[in-house]
Amino acid sequence: MRASAPRAIAFAVVVLAAVSARAEPAELAAVGQPKPPAYIYTDELAELEPMRFRKPRAMQVARPGRAAAIRIQPGVRYLWVIDKDGSIRVAPESRNARGVETSGHPLLTGGGPARLGGVMVMRGRVLTVDSDSGRYGYLDPSMSKSSLEAAARWMNKVAITDRAGRRLRLETRYVPSIHDRRERGPLDRADLRLARYVQRHGGYVLLPPRDGTHSDLPTRLRTSSQRLGWSKRARQRWQRRGTRTRHQRQRPAVKRRARSSR
Repeated sequence: MRASAPRAIAFAVVVLAAVSARAEPAELAAVGQPKPPAYIYTDELAELEPMRFRKPRAMQVARPGRAAAIRIQPGVRYLWVIDKDGSIRVAPESRNARGVETSGHPLLTGGGPARLGGVMVMRGRVLTVDSDSGRYGYLDPSMSKSSLEAAARWMNKVAITDRAGRRLRLETRYVPSIHDRRERGPLDRADLRLARYVQRHGGYVLLPPRDGTHSDLPTRLRTSSQRLGWSKRARQRWQRRGTRTRHQRQRPAVKRRARSSR
């Protein structure tokens, strides 16, 4: 028996909605798999134990399918991440009086996993989105130009506007994976091995403040064994809170110092 026209239309709408619902996770998966931050700085933490991150200033959060929008100010550098659930988190970059960055991508996730991160800046009606994040970006060997393009497509599903509410046109600027570059930039071979290990297995590498040295670590966390114990306790707390990912199954790595800025 043939379905009536209204029923056929209703059926088509349901099928299209189901296809869209199934396609959305695939579009999100194209951005990348959720991964913990490769390392954290002590000055990003409000408390060491229990590990609690400082809250970023003026963070905005939006997700496709919801009404929330993100408004961008001209000339301001914003950190961005797409978290494991597909939420787009954006906050302005902060620096101290000496010009040293005091914000970092893990502040946007509370230290949790994210799929990709970077920096965005608006010029005119164009928002340039890059993959310049050491914690959730170019240190990950699986990250590629297509990852950033997928992130931009995901962002285009929400309203990212200027102060007047006009939608911005997104452009991408790919910062290649550090593993694909001839030069290693600010990272030495040990840093690269450590970053690869942490991105694959999880854990937290605790580092001194960006403008500090090893002596700026808390006294009780200056030896490798002390930091290893802290990292284990921090990881166990995250697991109890249900934030464990498939990457976080082995013991965390610990290192005295890294030289990447974000």
